Amino acid sequence: MHGGFRRGTHLVVHPDGRGAVGFQPGHRVLNMEVGSIINSVFTSVTYVLSDPAWNEIWLVDCGDVEKLDPSVPVAGVLLTHAHFDHIYGLNKLLERWPEAKVFTNEYGKGALENSRLNMSHYSGLLPDFVLEKPENVITIDEGSQIEVLGNPVEVMAMPGHNPSCLAYIVNGKLFSGDSYIPGQKVVINLPHCERELAWKNYALLKEMSKSFELFPGHPGI
Repeated sequence: MHGGFRRGTHLVVHPDGRGAVGFQPGHRVLNMEVGSIINSVFTSVTYVLSDPAWNEIWLVDCGDVEKLDPSVPVAGVLLTHAHFDHIYGLNKLLERWPEAKVFTNEYGKGALENSRLNMSHYSGLLPDFVLEKPENVITIDEGSQIEVLGNPVEVMAMPGHNPSCLAYIVNGKLFSGDSYIPGQKVVINLPHCERELAWKNYALLKEMSKSFELFPGHPGI
């Protein structure tokens, strides 16, 4: 139960290779900080989750990875959805940090390996994107819970804008991707959009944003 919003049961997923200083299982670390990178493609946002007690960072979505500190390993990437402007940095990231895990749902996993599904084929901005290390993908969905920097992360399915859409709650912060961007209408004119679901989840996330600090997939108005 988060702020009056109940979303399923929890499955804890632990990616390999993560480590912490002074971490005890079940202990919630409260020093998590969120930085942001405004990416060069469609001004999508990559969020950088860090904590001084941990020797790693996590990302929400993945764009201009060259702006990351190369001395700090990336343990994982939470994808809000698998459109190209939110994933195009993954191959460069996994080249630099080959142990990093990528979290998305089953549809998102397929889209990472298909330039038509992730829309890069039609973009005119980037080469066709196909994930080069699909073995790094961990599939999750509604009810899964990932532990990031010692904090439980609630995963919520938010289809509509795209079947791969997920939202995340971690340490009082709501990452909504493109399913809810303040001051902007949800995009529903792309292939695989579902209008009714998109507006239903837009309304839900808008209401939830009253109870959590919001981090959308693009800068709001």
